[in-house]
Amino acid sequence: DALGEIVLVCVGGIIATAQPMMWKAHYTREQFFDEFNHGSYEVKSFLTAKFTLELLHSLVQAAVASFASRYILGLTGLLPAYVMTAALVGLAFTSTSLFFAEATRRQKLGGLLAFLVFLPQLLFAGLFYHISRIPVWLRWIQHLCPLKHAINVLVYWEF
Repeated sequence: DALGEIVLVCVGGIIATAQPMMWKAHYTREQFFDEFNHGSYEVKSFLTAKFTLELLHSLVQAAVASFASRYILGLTGLLPAYVMTAALVGLAFTSTSLFFAEATRRQKLGGLLAFLVFLPQLLFAGLFYHISRIPVWLRWIQHLCPLKHAINVLVYWEF
């Protein structure tokens, strides 16, 4: 089923991008404060460099995952669409995960809170239940879920 394979690509993009970032969030924070206190750089330059490197890192991971899944799973959609969609959904989830990791200052609690952000995405993306089975007053949440939008984009390019 091609739809299941598309979901696999999206979830794989999320996990491949977010998991390494969650593991090293504590060390990056300590490094930032240490170098900032010694006057090595300013916040703007650090964030610019960090964003650029993480964007490249995410694109490389998404390209490898998309290239492999395209040929292993037999997907026929446009390869750049798969790469960009997997990278963007991965970055969207990574940013929320890092927010919770940094806000709690505990890696395990941040990972748990990130899972609590990921779980509703699976529910409201229509993977387990059709969206019509979700109560009408809760359906608006689907528009806040990057996974739902990523699946819609890849379905467009695949079919």
